[in-house]
Amino acid sequence: MAFKSSRFKSVVAMEESVVQDVQKQEGHQPSSDQFGNRSFTKEEASDALRAFADQRDSTTEKMIFQSDFELRDQFTIHFKLLNKLKEDVLNELKQEMLDFVRKRLQNSSIQVSSEVTAEETKAKPRTEQEKFEAMAKKNPALKDLKERLGLDLVY
Repeated sequence: MAFKSSRFKSVVAMEESVVQDVQKQEGHQPSSDQFGNRSFTKEEASDALRAFADQRDSTTEKMIFQSDFELRDQFTIHFKLLNKLKEDVLNELKQEMLDFVRKRLQNSSIQVSSEVTAEETKAKPRTEQEKFEAMAKKNPALKDLKERLGLDLVY
């Protein structure tokens, strides 16, 4: 087997090209100190999040970033999400969103946190007795009518 130097040169050239590309990419990424620590209001943060949401294609992603949030410890954006799925989506996009918001608000100290808050769900009445009690809560006269007519719920 003869060793061809032209192949070796092309491999070395490819490797140098990859190294240069990586260096260019690293040079374009903002360092954490680049943005400073400019203070901002909740409205400014909301505008930045809305701008990030407008770039997204998924309705779920837009809902997350356009939803209400709390501003904690001056630089922490805290989301209260309704389910684990939304929290997973937020975690997938967290770094991209942080980079966008930090650049937009010129603050490298911004952090994001989230928690899943379960919606309070009421169990639907299943049995005839439960259905009657639910209706009687809404209209107490129904209970009085049942007693006057001597009606029984079980048939």
